[in-house]
Amino acid sequence: GQGARHGDRGRGAYQLEQTLTLRMYLKKHPEALPRLRRLQEEGLFEVLGGGEAIIDVNMCMFETMARNWASGTRYCIDVLGQRPFLASHCDGFGSSAQFPQVIRGCGFRGVENLSYAKPDNDYWRGLDGSTVYFRKAWPGQWHFYDHCYHEPCRVCDGHGIETGCSECGNTGFDMQQNFFPPYEALKDENFQDGLSLFAVTSEEMLPPEYIQDLISKWGKEHPEIQYIWGTQRHLAPLLEADLKLVDAPPSERLSSTVENNPAQTGCMVTLIKSKLGARRSEALFYGAKPQLRPQVSVPDSAGATSSSGTSCFPSCASIIFTMPSPVLIRKLRVANFATGERISNRP
Repeated sequence: GQGARHGDRGRGAYQLEQTLTLRMYLKKHPEALPRLRRLQEEGLFEVLGGGEAIIDVNMCMFETMARNWASGTRYCIDVLGQRPFLASHCDGFGSSAQFPQVIRGCGFRGVENLSYAKPDNDYWRGLDGSTVYFRKAWPGQWHFYDHCYHEPCRVCDGHGIETGCSECGNTGFDMQQNFFPPYEALKDENFQDGLSLFAVTSEEMLPPEYIQDLISKWGKEHPEIQYIWGTQRHLAPLLEADLKLVDAPPSERLSSTVENNPAQTGCMVTLIKSKLGARRSEALFYGAKPQLRPQVSVPDSAGATSSSGTSCFPSCASIIFTMPSPVLIRKLRVANFATGERISNRP
């Protein structure tokens, strides 16, 4: 919301890493959609191709990965009117050998922002032969800050966003924690072929209010450098030649790796309770799915009826990852796909 308001006043270009953030925001503020679409048309707002959420693709099943990216991509097409330019996986663990197949299936020719496990060349060919262009980091300065995860405002206890609070500026957060270290202007070593990218990112911190004034100051001090606000789509012309080669890349530019896991020691196993819960839910969902087929009576030409199973789930392009109802799960006996253990009457 703050990014959109800044964009209205010409104070920057903003990108979202996952669709779920926008989906929840527009659910609460549907009136913001026309403004966001206008900012997108002006090149000041864009949703990256990160799917519904940034998930650990080294730990989930293929269908979860496919549903995640298909749902997020379809939402951008339906709601914002355009597909994200490149697939993205910002700060997500794992680099599944099936990822290129999912990326191409969702209409992307390339992927960027692979944070840990990366292909070792320009083109990554997956398990089924699908190939994507891997965009390495752009030259420049990329600032990532998470020295604070916001606590509720000590005056309004987090309710200021709804009731109003002068202490926190109606954010609901303890804004004294929201500070950034000093920035430095781009230097000669930040440029490559005349191009440099200056970006500020964070998981929870709000954009610095003074960034526009700082950029204007740098522009006056260094008139030989032209600062232009824009999203990744502004750089599309620079990638078109590489993207055109994606179906038949030169062999010397093809990555030697297919499965890039593990991203780091022990990443195939987790002790984080939320991730353990996600894996258990995933096993329950896919174990229960074959049994969730309502019986439909179909009359034949003689008027008799017969029963046939009909899937109650639409294609992965139009559904978010959901679970069957807890009541239904209690009545099923489902095998845990990850460990093979029998789960019985588990809520």
